[in-house]
Amino acid sequence: MNVGNLALVLGLASNITAPPAYFLWAQGRADLRGTARLFTGLLTLAVVGASAFHMRNILTHQFQYEYINNFSDRSLPTLLLMSTFWGGQSGSLLLWSTWSVLFGLVLIWGLRRSSWEPYVLTPYLLVTLCITGITLAAGPFRTLSETPLDGRGLNPLLQNYWMAIHPPILFTGFTTMAGPFAFAVAALWRRDYDGWVRLAQPWTLLAWACLGAGLALGGFWAYESLGWGGFWGWDPVENSSLVPWLFASALLHGLVLQGARGSLKRGNLALAILGYLMVVYSTFLTRSGLWGQVSIHSFVELGLMRYLVAYLAVFASLGFGMLAWRWQTIGRRVLYSHVLSREFGLLISIGLFVIIALIVGIGTSMPVISMLPGFTSQVIVDLGFYGPTVAPFGFLLVVTMAVGPLLGWQRSKYGSLRNVLKWPAILTGITLFAALLLNIIYPVALLFIAAAVFAAATNAVVIRRLWRAGPLKLGGYLSHIGVGLLLVGIVGTSLYKQTAALQLTQDTPQQVFGRQFVFRGMVVPEADPLKRRAVEIEVIDPQAGSTWTAHASYYIFEKTGQLVQHPAIESGLWSDLYLAVSQYDPAPQLAPGLLQLIRETPQAIAGYLLTFKQFELPNREAMLQGQGPVVVEAVIEVLAPDGTLSVVKPALRVDENGVPSSEPVKLSGEATALLALVDPARQTAIVKVAGVDLSTVKPDDLKGRVFVEVSREPGIKFAWGGFILGVLGGLLALLRRWRESRPMVDVLPTPAPTPGSPNNRPLLQPGVAQIVPANTEVP
Repeated sequence: MNVGNLALVLGLASNITAPPAYFLWAQGRADLRGTARLFTGLLTLAVVGASAFHMRNILTHQFQYEYINNFSDRSLPTLLLMSTFWGGQSGSLLLWSTWSVLFGLVLIWGLRRSSWEPYVLTPYLLVTLCITGITLAAGPFRTLSETPLDGRGLNPLLQNYWMAIHPPILFTGFTTMAGPFAFAVAALWRRDYDGWVRLAQPWTLLAWACLGAGLALGGFWAYESLGWGGFWGWDPVENSSLVPWLFASALLHGLVLQGARGSLKRGNLALAILGYLMVVYSTFLTRSGLWGQVSIHSFVELGLMRYLVAYLAVFASLGFGMLAWRWQTIGRRVLYSHVLSREFGLLISIGLFVIIALIVGIGTSMPVISMLPGFTSQVIVDLGFYGPTVAPFGFLLVVTMAVGPLLGWQRSKYGSLRNVLKWPAILTGITLFAALLLNIIYPVALLFIAAAVFAAATNAVVIRRLWRAGPLKLGGYLSHIGVGLLLVGIVGTSLYKQTAALQLTQDTPQQVFGRQFVFRGMVVPEADPLKRRAVEIEVIDPQAGSTWTAHASYYIFEKTGQLVQHPAIESGLWSDLYLAVSQYDPAPQLAPGLLQLIRETPQAIAGYLLTFKQFELPNREAMLQGQGPVVVEAVIEVLAPDGTLSVVKPALRVDENGVPSSEPVKLSGEATALLALVDPARQTAIVKVAGVDLSTVKPDDLKGRVFVEVSREPGIKFAWGGFILGVLGGLLALLRRWRESRPMVDVLPTPAPTPGSPNNRPLLQPGVAQIVPANTEVP
C-alpha cells in the first residue's frame, strides 16, 4: 500500500471513530470532547497529507500513478500542472474530501464555546465519512505495472487559467452547503428550531457566494475556450451546479424571514436539507456516466454509481427522517400579515427560486426519470426548453427583488411606497427611451431591461439610506444590483448578438461590421506559453485607424490527435468582437506541385486526389538499435483521374550524417510523388508531385483559407460586472453575518413539547418573534 492510500485509510479509520465520540458527547459524555476533537484532527491531518502527497507526485511527474499518467505530462506550465490535481474524477473527489475536513476544523473553531458543537459535528462528520470513502474507492493513488516516460496530458479544453481556480471554488461551495444541512439536523436533534438560524447564515452565504463564483468562472471559461460566443448553455453539468445555488438562494431569504419574524421554521429546515441533497444528487448526475455523451465536462462512470446512490439515500433518510420525526413539535407563525409587506415579498422570492430549481432539476434529471417503468427509452430534454420556461419566473423574481427591499415588515403604506418608487420609475423610463433610440424595440427585451433597471435603482435607493451604517450592511442590495446588471447582459448577448460567417483567403481582405479582416497565415504566437499554433487575422478599424492582430488557437493536440479551437476576443467597453475559426484549409499547393498533406484531408492536384493516411517506420527495430538509417514512409491513398484507386508509400531516408534523401514513387502515367518533409507531431507530410500539368495552378491555389464566425457580443460587460458585483455583495454579507454569529457560551435550550404531552400541538401564533425596523436589510 502506497503512502497516499495509507493516509486515506488512516483518515477513514479516524472518520469512523469521530462521529460516535461526538454523538456520545451530545448525549452527556462531556469527557469525550477531547477524543472527538483528536480523531477529527487526525482525520484532517491524514486527508490533507494525502492531498499534499498527490500534489507532490504531480509536480515531480510520478507517472507510475495511473491518475497522474492520465491527466498530466511534462509540457504543462506550473499553474496548469497543479490544476491537474482536480482535472479528473478521483482527483476532484480528493479535493472535495480535503475541503470537507478543513472546514470541519473551521466548524470546531467557530463552535468551540457553544453547546452546538457535538450536535453539528456529528452529522457533518458523517458527510466527510461518505466523501472520504468514495474518494478511496475512486482510487487516486492506483499505480501502473510499468512507469511511462511521459503522461497523456490534460484535456486541452481544460488548459485554461480559469480552470485552475474554477473547480476549487465550486467545490468550496459544495463543501460549505453541508454546513446548513448539519445545522438543520442539529436543530432537529436539539429541538431548537430558532437558534440554528444565526449560526447557519454565514455558512449559507459562503456556500451561495462560492457556488455563484464557481458558476461565473465556468461561464468565463466557456466564453474564452469553447468558441460558441456564450457563457451559459444549459449544459447538464452547469444545471447540476445551478440547482444547489438556487436552493441556497431560497434558504438565504428564508433565514432572513425566520430571523426577523420567527416564521417559516419548517420550510427553512426542509430547504437546508434539500439544498445539500441537491449537491449530492448533482454529483451523482455528473459522475454516474449518465451525461457522459451529452456534456463536454461530465465524468465517465468509474464504478462509483452505487456509492453515490447510497450517499444520497443515507442523507435523504437522515435529513427528512429527522424532519418528519420532529414535524409536530416545530412551532408555526403566521407567514405574512399583508401582501404589501416584506414577509410576503420574501415568500414570493423563495417560492420562485424553488420553482426555477425544480424546472431545471427535473429537466436535467430526465435521463434518470426515464429509467422508471412506463418509459420505453432514455429521454433527454432539448436545451432550448430551459430559457423560455425559466424566463417568466425569472422576470417575476426580478420584480420582487425590486419592490421587496422597499417594503416594511408587517405592512407598508401605499403613499410612502409610491414616493420611494418615483425616482426608480423615472430612471427606468429614461432608460427605455434611450433603448428605443438605440433601436432596441423587441418587446421582451424592453420588458426585461425595464425590470432590471428598476430593480437596480430601487436597491440603490436602499443603499443610499443605509450608507452611513457601513459597507457590511449593503451586501444583499449590491447582489440585487448585480443581478440587474447580469439580466441586462443576458438580454444583450442573447437577443442582440450579431453574427457573420466569413471565408477568408490568405492576404485577401473582407469587410463586415465596419471592420476589415485579413487572414495572414498560421503562426505560433510568442505570448502563448504552450506554443500552440493559431490562425492569425488582422482586424482593421478604418474609422479608428487601429489594427488588432487576432490569434485564434487551431491545433492538433498531440497526445490524442484531437483538433482544438479557441476563439480570439477583442474586449470593448460595450461589446466584444468575437472570432471563432471553424475550419482551416491549408494552401492546396505551397508552390506549384508542392503539396502539404494533412492526415485524412484529401488534396487535389491536376485531376489527382491524394489523401495522407499515416506514417510508417519500415525498419523500426533497426532504428531503435542504431543499426540502420532513419526511414519514414507516408501512406497516401491516390485517386487517379481515370478513377483508379491505389496506395503509394513515398519514403524519406536520413543517413548517418543527417542528410535526407527521397526517391519519387509512381502514381499513374507520368505522374510521380516525392516525400520532401514530414511532421509527425502535426501529422502532416510535404509531397512534391511531378509529371503533371502545373500550368493550371491559380494564385489562390498557393493560399490557405479559413472559415471564421465573427460576432459582436453587446452587453457582455454587464454580464461580467453583474457576476462580480453579486459575489462581492455576498461576501460583504458573509462578513457581517460571521461577526453576528460568533457564539457566546450557551446552554441547551428548553425542549419543545413532545407528541403525547398536554401541549403537543404548537399554536398558530399571529404574533412575531421581535420587532424589526422597516429598513432592516437582507443578506
